[in-house]
Amino acid sequence: MNMYVSPTVISADVDGDVVLLDAKSGDYFGLNPVAARAWALLTETRDPDLVHARMLQEFDVDADVLARDLSALWMQLSSAQLVTAGERE
Repeated sequence: MNMYVSPTVISADVDGDVVLLDAKSGDYFGLNPVAARAWALLTETRDPDLVHARMLQEFDVDADVLARDLSALWMQLSSAQLVTAGERE
């Protein structure tokens, strides 16, 4: 299932970290370099499974640990309404 970035989210790179601004709520969110890479891949692909596969190639990490960490990241971003899962109409 694809994930889509909310149209109200603005992102900026700040020395390897990414700062997300929800223009609707005014809330800021910071992502460390690894989460920033996941964000960049998600915005390119919209496919969480592809993000997982690409990050396994780029990082020395256990597949299950990465899957857990990405799932937690997607849940946090979804809870903050920065991304939504599903198919676009």
